[in-house]
Amino acid sequence: MKLILYILTISTVCYGQTVDSVYQELVKQGIKSPKIVLAQSIEETGWYKCMNCSLSKNNIFGFWYKKKYLTFNSWQDSIAYYKRWQDRHYIEKDHKTYYDYLTWKGYATNPKYINNLKMIIKSLKVKN
Repeated sequence: MKLILYILTISTVCYGQTVDSVYQELVKQGIKSPKIVLAQSIEETGWYKCMNCSLSKNNIFGFWYKKKYLTFNSWQDSIAYYKRWQDRHYIEKDHKTYYDYLTWKGYATNPKYINNLKMIIKSLKVKN
């Protein structure tokens, strides 16, 4: 029982993100297509509940380098990294939608990734 409580406490203290808090931070940091990017964070972390994924590194997008997940001081820092990545690579006029861009960029290896994002967005009720 103590082990379970310890894990739940660590999970809450270390991560602390919710759908609403992540969305608000995406908007605050000026992320383009914030609902799609929110869906990416949900997809990458299993609704912020995964145990053996990038979430343990405060990396809510699954960014990696040399076969290792990047580590951030906070999940907000991973959004800041996403913003820098987006600013360097995304040229809006070159793509009809952000989904098209993610497909073109080869963001994910899962062929159902874009459909998964669309299903997540349909299920969301994000406060604006």
